[in-house]
Formats: sequence, C-alpha cells, structure tokens
Amino acid sequence: MRIRGKWLRRPLEYAIREVLSADEKKNGFVLSLENIRKEWISERLGTNNVQLMKLDEIRKKADKIGDFPYIAVSKLRIVGGCITVSVDYIWATAKGSQVMHMSGSGITIEFRKEDNKWIETRVGQWVS
Repeated sequence: MRIRGKWLRRPLEYAIREVLSADEKKNGFVLSLENIRKEWISERLGTNNVQLMKLDEIRKKADKIGDFPYIAVSKLRIVGGCITVSVDYIWATAKGSQVMHMSGSGITIEFRKEDNKWIETRVGQWVS
C-alpha cells in the first residue's frame, strides 16, 4: 500500500505536538526522519522551527554539541481506515557522555476516519 503523506499529516502532527513543551513549540526542536518522510510534515507544524534530521545526523549533532532531546516517531501503522502513531520525546546522547537521562515521554494515538472526520483515541502514554 502506498502511504499518502497528505492523509498522514494531521495524525502525525497532532501526535508530535502532544509531546512538545511550550518552549519547544515556540523555539523549535529536532524531529527524527526515521519512520517518516520530510514531505509528510507540513508548514502547519512550523517547520521553520523544526530541524528535520536523519538519525545519523542527530548522533553527529550530539557528539558535537552534547546531549539534547529530540522527537522520534517510533511507530506508524496503517490498517484500513485506522492510523496508529507513537511519538517519543527522547535524548540523543553524545559519545562519552556520562549522563544517564531519566526523563522522556511518549504517546500512542489511534486515528480513525469516520464520516470524513478524524476521531482520535489516546491508547498509550508514558512519562519518566
């Protein structure tokens, strides 16, 4: 099945916004392109405040500037008219970092299209 980015944008962006702090919404954040494509993220997410990076780029940045948090889409499953998206707020750790980050969060949201409207159901969440 060919994944249509336009169809995925709203569920994907909603899930990403759910894990961001107010500061990150205002000042920007790093979003991993693992499991997603750049064209699936629209201007509504404020891509001028978002650094879209491949996982190897995230690792290199951490090695250069130190540990930092980023957003990753850990699960994206499409079955019929249902999309399940899991988004995690996790840490990129620099080589040699002695810090063990004990903070992060994640959310799993299921989206169903009913009567041409998206219905969201939060099916999982974690915070540490």
